[in-house]
Amino acid sequence: IYPLLALTDQWVPRHTPEFAALCNTDRAYEVMLAAGRAMAITGLKVIDSPDRQEKIKEEFLNRKQN
Repeated sequence: IYPLLALTDQWVPRHTPEFAALCNTDRAYEVMLAAGRAMAITGLKVIDSPDRQEKIKEEFLNRKQN
């Protein structure tokens, strides 16, 4: 899972002082918390479903072979 988070309506280059400052805003913390919750719920769904785990393994092996 590689989420892209919209911390601002403008494009700001990563690994810059401007981006670092942007990451320390109320909006950034709200967005990061929402993303963390979404990833946690996804993890719980996987843990709670042996069928889903099997599908994930199959997809991984299929992609690995190609």
